[in-house]
Amino acid sequence: MLNLKKSLPFFLVAMISLPMFNACKKDEFKRSIWVKKGQSVQDIRASFSVEAPRPITHPAGVYRSGNLLFLLQENEGIGIMDITNPASPVDKAFIKLSSNSHVVVKSNVLIADNGVDLVSIDISDLNQIRLVNRIQNVFTEKWLNEQDSSVFVGYEEQKISTFKSYNPSDTIPPANRTAENNAALAIGKGGSETRFTLNENYLYIARGNALTPVDLTQASKPVVKDPVGYTGYPDFETVYSYQGYLYVGTSDGVLILNNTISPATPHFVSFASRNVRGCDPVVVQNNFMFSTVRTGTVCNQFGQSALFIHDVTDKTAPRLEFNLTLDQPKGLGIDGNLLFICQGNKGMAVYNWDESNKKLSYLYQKIDLYAFDVITGNNTLIVAADNGLYLYDYTDPNNIKRLSKVASYDF
Repeated sequence: MLNLKKSLPFFLVAMISLPMFNACKKDEFKRSIWVKKGQSVQDIRASFSVEAPRPITHPAGVYRSGNLLFLLQENEGIGIMDITNPASPVDKAFIKLSSNSHVVVKSNVLIADNGVDLVSIDISDLNQIRLVNRIQNVFTEKWLNEQDSSVFVGYEEQKISTFKSYNPSDTIPPANRTAENNAALAIGKGGSETRFTLNENYLYIARGNALTPVDLTQASKPVVKDPVGYTGYPDFETVYSYQGYLYVGTSDGVLILNNTISPATPHFVSFASRNVRGCDPVVVQNNFMFSTVRTGTVCNQFGQSALFIHDVTDKTAPRLEFNLTLDQPKGLGIDGNLLFICQGNKGMAVYNWDESNKKLSYLYQKIDLYAFDVITGNNTLIVAADNGLYLYDYTDPNNIKRLSKVASYDF
C-alpha cells in the first residue's frame, strides 16, 4: 500500500515539552503539545457506513487493486476511485471506517484494520458495499486504555503554560501528522513502505519483530494465525512479497523469509545486512532487491543515505552488488528497466536498470513535486507527494507526463 508512512504508525510517541525554570523568571506563554487521542471501541465498531465520495485531505494510505485506488482518510475511512482512465479518475464511494491505516484486496473483498479489529468488506458491487466479517481484538497494540475500551486514533493539540526563553511561536507537530508520515506511510500494492502484504492466499502483517499471517482462502472469512516471531532482529518497518518470499525491511537490513512451504509459519532464509542503519523501503524484481536508507530518521540519525541493490538469486546468501550514495532517498519502485527513487524536496530520480549487466544509469530528475513514495504498474505511476497524490504516464520513459491529481492534502 503507498505507505503513506516509518516506524509502526500506531505507536508514534508525542513529544511533550516540560516547563523549565531557572533563577531568572521568563515570560509565560501558551505552547502547543500533542497528546494521544482515544476513541471508544464501541464507536469504532459502529463507524462503518457507505457514503458519497468526499475529498481526501489527510491521507493515511493508498492501495491499488486493478483499476481501483483506495485512498485512506486519516481516522475517517476509505475513498474508492476508478482510474481506468488515469487522466480522468472517477470517484466511486467513500467507506466510513474509523481508525483505519492499511488495506488489501483479495477476491473482491477489502480487508482492513478498524481500530483493534480486522474487517472484511465486500466490494464486488460498488453500489452495494457490505461489511461481511469482523475479527475482534487482532491489533491489541492499538489499545490506548483497554480498561475503559479506548483505542488510540491519533493526536490532538493542547495548549499549556510554559516558561522558556525561546520563541513562543514554536510548536511541536505530532509525529503522525507530518506530510511525510501521512502522505507516504502506507503505500500498498507495488509500494515500498507498507506493513500489509499479500502472497497467494495469505495476508502478512508486520508488527514489532513478528509477522501475523492471515489465511484469506475465503477472504470474506479470514482466519488469523498465531504471530511468528523472529527474535534477534530489529522491529519490522516494511514487508514486501515477491514470488513466494517475503522481504522484511528492518533498521539494520532486510530479512528474507520463505512462505511457500508453510504459509502460516514463514521460515527464515537469510538476512541481507547493509552495515548501515535506516528505515528500509524495499522492492524486488526478478533476482534483485532494491532498498534505500536515509539519515535524519528515527532509524538513522547519522550515517549514510544510499540505494542498495542485492543479488538474491541465491536467497540463502544475498550479495550486495551496488551501493549508491544519494541525497535523502525515500520510497522507490521498479518496473522493467525503470527505477524510480523519491527524494523529497529533490523530487524523483529516474534510473535505467540494466539487469543483465548489473548496471544502473541515471536518466534525469523530476523536480516538480516533493516525492515520498510510488506505485508502478500498467505504465501509470502513482506518486505520493507532500501536497497530494498524482498519477503519471511513463509509457515514454524520456517524457513522463503528469495525468492528474487525485487528492489534495491539507496539512
